[in-house]
Amino acid sequence: MIDPQLLAYDFDEETQAFGAPKPAIVRRASRLSRLATALCSLGALSVLLQLGAGVALGTWIGIATSYGLLITGAAILFWDRLSRGPAGIKHNGTMFRGLQNRGTIAWILGVALTAFYVILYFYDDLQTGLNMPALLLRPTQMLDPLAHFLSGKNADRWFLYGFLYTISVLVFGFRMLLKYRHNKYQRIRTL
Repeated sequence: MIDPQLLAYDFDEETQAFGAPKPAIVRRASRLSRLATALCSLGALSVLLQLGAGVALGTWIGIATSYGLLITGAAILFWDRLSRGPAGIKHNGTMFRGLQNRGTIAWILGVALTAFYVILYFYDDLQTGLNMPALLLRPTQMLDPLAHFLSGKNADRWFLYGFLYTISVLVFGFRMLLKYRHNKYQRIRTL
């Protein structure tokens, strides 16, 4: 049986000398963060120009200006955000970010990744059965120089998938090393 006095217990932090919570401090992005964002934006613009207009499509310059800028920008952004301050896990405000709390960006990203996997795995069926255009033709052509260098043949959809997976693992592995730089186990595991 629960004591009725316990159920009637009323405790208000503000009236008990704790005061109102302090408002969150909004910090401006550092110059390095703005530079990293600009590099990522230029990389995304390069990807769009290659996919849409075919500018520098299938060249080393195209790879460098698209994926090179995206990777460099992301690494600089992670470095700037995670290397300042003490090492350790920082979960402050995690569930209030739109990307991590079912926000609009999270839904768009989820739908885009699902569509990419459906197109990737059912590519031949979609082209023959539904007469869909070759949606992965230009993205794979972007990587032809790298595929020729590594295997001596043109890139295909699985080379594209492997490339995107590899750069994701490398960039987020770098982020993991920065975030858990204080923990030897996590560093060894990540490497």
